[in-house]
Amino acid sequence: MRFAIGQLWQETNTFNRNPTTRGDFENWGVAVGDEIVAQYGETGELGGFVAACREWDPNAQFAGLVRCACWPWGRGDVATSQWIRSAFAEQLESLGRVDGVLLALHGAMAADDEHDLTGALLAQVRAAVGPDVPLIGTLDLHANVTRRMLDSADLLVGYHACPHLDAFETGERAVRGLRQMIESGARPVTHWR
Repeated sequence: MRFAIGQLWQETNTFNRNPTTRGDFENWGVAVGDEIVAQYGETGELGGFVAACREWDPNAQFAGLVRCACWPWGRGDVATSQWIRSAFAEQLESLGRVDGVLLALHGAMAADDEHDLTGALLAQVRAAVGPDVPLIGTLDLHANVTRRMLDSADLLVGYHACPHLDAFETGERAVRGLRQMIESGARPVTHWR
């Protein structure tokens, strides 16, 4: 089996006047393609994704998208927002066939040109992989869950603990949901209220 994995993790404080820039992400470490599993495949949700997929299928393959993570700060500036979406678009263009997509998302990133960057990214990935490939995202337990996020993802899995000591386990729970979808053909039903 082949799985696409990626991460967009930043918690925006819209009252903070200091913009989040590409440099903020680069300070925390940006990874693209195979670098994601090589550098971050043993920790956090990404580590949970990799471990659970390999437990399920020891021959699992991973197609890395993009890993962008940084500390909570102000809105992303336009250049950073466009850079993130372009980086994901470039990786999605060459993705090929995958059995599922797993994204580690905080669920609260906003930018000057997009108030719901998490939802925009999920919609971008959904458009690239089509309606039949399961798309799972993990979220902080106080994410700003939007209609666009729910419309794009098949399943959103949140942390259970604060402080976030269960990030790895959250990645594993996401894969359990993905596995159930693939093995049984089940599709979660989402209600917006």
